[in-house]
Amino acid sequence: MIALTDLTKNTAAKLEAFSADLIDEGHDLVERLREMGFEEGSEIIIRHFGFVMRDPIAVDVDGVRVAIRRSEAKVIKVLPL
Repeated sequence: MIALTDLTKNTAAKLEAFSADLIDEGHDLVERLREMGFEEGSEIIIRHFGFVMRDPIAVDVDGVRVAIRRSEAKVIKVLPL
């Protein structure tokens, strides 16, 4: 497993887990991500990186485009497809 931030643009991956222990507000963040559609087993594709320090990141989650902060994407663990 790798962090979502380690994927390259247009690479598909499967969401495997969250590593919310890496941040202070971990439980709330995981809940927010799940509300946006990030669930274990979801297919994720990075579509765009922001211009400033590659932040935010636009991703497709099961076909729905969502923008998240790089710090949020770091807690998402994926397996490239």
